[in-house]
Amino acid sequence: MKKTPDNLVCPICHGKLILSQSEMANERFDMYENDPDALVYYFKCQKCGRDFEITDPPVDEREGEYREYWKEE
Repeated sequence: MKKTPDNLVCPICHGKLILSQSEMANERFDMYENDPDALVYYFKCQKCGRDFEITDPPVDEREGEYREYWKEE
């Protein structure tokens, strides 16, 4: 599994984001059904309590000009 950065901050209050769980993106999103390496990370802000969902790689990179790059990894 990929290592997540430990210095992520909330874009709203700048509190630290804590990883709560992760799962395979192809189990959650149809657009990733043929991509066994994509992940979805779920974060919670320690300060304001907001939840965030981050895909790796991001959807726009996966569908755009970086599509071939991600296949090579």
